[in-house]
Amino acid sequence: IIFLTGKTKVDDKESGLEAGADDYLTKPFDMRELLARIRSVQRRSAQHFKANLSANGIELNMKLRTLRFLARASDKANSDVKLSTTEASILEFFFRHPDQLFSAAEVFDRVWPSETEAKADTLRVHLHVLRRKLSLAGMPELVKTIKGSGYILETRDKSETSAP
Repeated sequence: IIFLTGKTKVDDKESGLEAGADDYLTKPFDMRELLARIRSVQRRSAQHFKANLSANGIELNMKLRTLRFLARASDKANSDVKLSTTEASILEFFFRHPDQLFSAAEVFDRVWPSETEAKADTLRVHLHVLRRKLSLAGMPELVKTIKGSGYILETRDKSETSAP
């Protein structure tokens, strides 16, 4: 996110960056500077993106859409769990935001495309199927339900989680 604005005060720039902007460019600006800033943000984003994320001894491979229980990595028979695109996206969201509680609506808004006709209850169905897959593979439950509050991926050890 690059803010393009006429607000030039340091307080405004600080507020924009604190709000989540990756860069802040004030008007008027030269198009070459904007393009250079876009390339810079793209480089930083590519460096921070990891195709493999891990938490609680389980690795999520986004490229292959698989989960691997690292404690049984040598066990070829049950070491990988294939995921649907949506299941992988749900888990990617939680792997990138460990130990944070999200309501079902928040997860739905962040994972599903804005033009979808699906409802927020769809998340519950996907998590049920995902939990069944993990159970059949002998893997522990990853995303926990906090009754009345939402969902969380709790890490056993904060240093064990790979996040961008």
